[in-house]
Amino acid sequence: MTPEALILTSDFELSHMVRVAVERFGITAGVALGASDALQHLERNKFDLLIVDCSDLDQGCAALRKMRLSRTHRSAVSIAIVGDRGHTKYVSDSGANFVVSHVNYEVEIMATLRSAYGLVLRERGRYNRFPSTSTVNIRLGALVADGRIRNISQGGLCISGIDSTMQGHVQLRFALEEGNIPISAGGRVAWQRDGLVGVEFVGMTKTSRSELEAWLAEQFEIQTKVRPKITLTTSNREENLIPIESARTAAIPNSGEIRPIVTAIIRGGPVRARCSGCQATITFGNTISAPLEQERKLRDAFVAHLRERHEDELEAASVNFPEVSSTKQS
Repeated sequence: MTPEALILTSDFELSHMVRVAVERFGITAGVALGASDALQHLERNKFDLLIVDCSDLDQGCAALRKMRLSRTHRSAVSIAIVGDRGHTKYVSDSGANFVVSHVNYEVEIMATLRSAYGLVLRERGRYNRFPSTSTVNIRLGALVADGRIRNISQGGLCISGIDSTMQGHVQLRFALEEGNIPISAGGRVAWQRDGLVGVEFVGMTKTSRSELEAWLAEQFEIQTKVRPKITLTTSNREENLIPIESARTAAIPNSGEIRPIVTAIIRGGPVRARCSGCQATITFGNTISAPLEQERKLRDAFVAHLRERHEDELEAASVNFPEVSSTKQS
């Protein structure tokens, strides 16, 4: 149920930097070197996020348009990386939801992913079924019956407790949670067996659709617990790159209860973070640098803060932190 992304670019450095940024958000990423390769991936898999290098404008935009023609990916979140800001409208018209400048993509991709993250979760939630115990009222001609929702997705729901044989189009009315806005929808009976009825949604008001999508996104986030976080692993490897597996499994004290929360990124000025445990403000660096370097500085500063202000919590959690590499203060 982890969100998945496809990066389309033949630029090795760009693909590496973007992949590292994407995976920091808990999103699995794959890379396609060309449009034909990307289309083959899209035919075989479901991706929630598409990142397309539009440095070659015609080829990149052609790939975006073909992606949008795919029934499975027509609503996937897409980010275009352009060489010229003047092409923003053109790539947007081709299907891009967000546009990033190639000149400054290392900084812009992280900010864009933060903005797009909720939409990515919502897209992933569309294709997952989530359990429910809500009551649903179903109408088919003169027949009116109440059933119980077993599970629900963006495309339809499974209902139990209906004894009558049902075929054709039906009208549904249900609330996903007690006190929520009731959802009214038109549906088509797709199957019926073993006391269960599968109904495919065929029509829904904009308000009902928004209510359903918000609930599905919330359920997806709760079940998968995919929330962006900055780990406390430090590394002295070349270019300070963090191995992906280490980043995923690095421990945070008390299962993540104490962590840095970035509160300000000021161009040309300091980056500030707040400790979720004591609410202290942590300022590090005096310039905006590459994302990898910037995150390394935050990890180092936050580990130092934990040692100074939360020594008891560290000991209680029995977490062993590597020595913090000394950094030159400018």
